[in-house]
Amino acid sequence: MREDKPPLYPLLPQYYDEQGADSPVVWVPPSDEDARSQMRMRVYDGLVMDHTGCTPLHGDDDSAARAIFVLDQTNEILLTVDYEHNKFHHSSFVAGAPVIAAGEMIISRGRLIALTNHSGHYLPPPSCISYVMDRLEAMGVANLATVELELIKAPAMLIE
Repeated sequence: MREDKPPLYPLLPQYYDEQGADSPVVWVPPSDEDARSQMRMRVYDGLVMDHTGCTPLHGDDDSAARAIFVLDQTNEILLTVDYEHNKFHHSSFVAGAPVIAAGEMIISRGRLIALTNHSGHYLPPPSCISYVMDRLEAMGVANLATVELELIKAPAMLIE
């Protein structure tokens, strides 16, 4: 396990006001443990499981699931495949708080196939994925050496 303190990436300024009384955007407050529990990543026998922890995560029919995720400041991975575009964003998991990483995962029958740092709300750099990989390894996700990394180089803001 790493000893260095991970950098944090803040929500980009253009999204500060995205959640308000007239906005359809959902933010989950840190105090909402029920909602956070539904989004907390679960791993069993090397496989990524659904929110019940009973079924390997998979998409509809025979397709893989596309999940958005964040690695929050407590080193937890929060993810969902059940999100509505323009209503639930990476920032929604943490109510706009800074994150260690954000991106997408492709999961098929519980196996992690691909991992990206694609997040328009945070624009984390490719280096954030090393922290995600460390956390996935600690959680027992199988076959990490075969996971396809799709790294997007974008300018990121860093909190020192």
